[in-house]
Amino acid sequence: MFSSGIASHGAANWLRAAWQGSTLLGLAMIGLLWGSVSLLHETERNAAERLAIQNSENLAFVFDRHLSRSIQDIDQLLKLMRQNYARNPDEFTFRNWKPNGATFGDQILHFGIIGPDGILKQSSDESRSETRLDVKSREFFHFHLNYAIDELFVGKPVIGLLSGKHTIQ
Repeated sequence: MFSSGIASHGAANWLRAAWQGSTLLGLAMIGLLWGSVSLLHETERNAAERLAIQNSENLAFVFDRHLSRSIQDIDQLLKLMRQNYARNPDEFTFRNWKPNGATFGDQILHFGIIGPDGILKQSSDESRSETRLDVKSREFFHFHLNYAIDELFVGKPVIGLLSGKHTIQ
């Protein structure tokens, strides 16, 4: 019974202290502080998210421009090569065609001339010129065989038959 009296006396003291103005003010200040921190955190998170989205959009835009420019350069190079080939197909070689002996660049693995039978006739990589490469199963070959339009065709990425590397043909 003695312990029960002490417990009820302690609870009464605690309740009396909890209802004092300074205690309630302290609790309200802690609540406001937590609310402010939470609001600040949410605002900072939203700002960081918006910045990340903007940076992603900027990078996508730059990548799109770079890719478009690269494809245009490759298309222009192919048109020049085709003009050279059309002048004299029997004497055309990639080695003689390269302007000023320059390389094609690291974006281009190799060029090839494919006959209507799907067999590689000539390659810009001289080590591949002797290889009998059959590309009849490739998407780009079917496109050019079936459509009489003169435009660049960009196929889905595949593994190159000779290189073993991912290529876009």
